[in-house]
Amino acid sequence: MLGRAQASERPGGELQTMLSRRLPAWAVSVRAVDVMRALSPSRVREATFLRSGWDARRTLRRVARTGLLSASLIPGKRYRKPERLVVLWDVSGSMADQVDLYLPWIYRLVSTSREVGVFAFGTDLQDVSLSLRGDYGRAVATLYSLTGLWAGGTSIGLSLLSWLDRYGTAYLRGAVRILVISDGWDSGRPDDVAAAMLAIRRRGARIDWVHPLLSSPGFALRTRSLLAARPFVDHWLAGANSTELLRIRLV
Repeated sequence: MLGRAQASERPGGELQTMLSRRLPAWAVSVRAVDVMRALSPSRVREATFLRSGWDARRTLRRVARTGLLSASLIPGKRYRKPERLVVLWDVSGSMADQVDLYLPWIYRLVSTSREVGVFAFGTDLQDVSLSLRGDYGRAVATLYSLTGLWAGGTSIGLSLLSWLDRYGTAYLRGAVRILVISDGWDSGRPDDVAAAMLAIRRRGARIDWVHPLLSSPGFALRTRSLLAARPFVDHWLAGANSTELLRIRLV
């Protein structure tokens, strides 16, 4: 059950949770290529005659082998572009107890693929992608310095709309997957959540949502924001502990 946790509009503050500067052992095996297989640059190349022209070397070899100048052109081939992943991470007060759980998992996604962007939000939204690259201890130290972000209120809809306005043009190109991590407690308007979700879907992105209580007995999507988001979410994923996070596969 969700209990009586209350979302508020108060601004965030400093990160109060005492985080280890060492990456936990369970997270070492996490790789973006496993969580989202499409993130791996494909070794299978596509025939793309119209986009890439013709393969001159292979076509000339065919002519030399067959002696036929009328031999048809062999289409050029290219590697498929990997799908991009955008993580929208709720770090508000109701999610404060999960920071030390989600951070190692998110860190490994970013550090194992350049195609992953991470944005932390409460009542404000910040791009923390660069902060999570490199040494884990240094990443934790950098996160502690981001004041005004942690353990405050939650405005999911306005945060998503802010992301669209500031980063949507750069990220919503080609194949994109949006991964929201949130418990859905929100002081904002559900109409804003629906509007943001609709705009993301219209740009061709798929949306998945990780909820820390999804596997809890009796859990149901009850908050107004979760109900507003439900028609646009492709998959709801459990994320209560490291075991559930390690099972996540975005397909």
